[in-house]
Amino acid sequence: MNVLDKTTFAARLGETFIVHPESGDPVTLVLTEVSRASEPVERPFTLLFHAPDGAVLTQRTYEVENAAMGRFDLFLVPVGPDPETRWLRYEAVFN
Repeated sequence: MNVLDKTTFAARLGETFIVHPESGDPVTLVLTEVSRASEPVERPFTLLFHAPDGAVLTQRTYEVENAAMGRFDLFLVPVGPDPETRWLRYEAVFN
């Protein structure tokens, strides 16, 4: 498995991440932003995902999958709709 650091996620901008809830269908998220922590510091940083299909997730830890990164656990927090697209947004914070 890849290291979960800012550089790894920055290389995955625009890619799809599949969230696997404990029940229900998988949810597709797109990684749209990786925070700009001062270089060369890798932490803290944040990730922002959009749910283009309008899927609603509650705040909790989910198993997430990306084609290049494989499966890993990620704590996601809903942060409301994007003001322009109205897509729901989710944030993950690494510190």
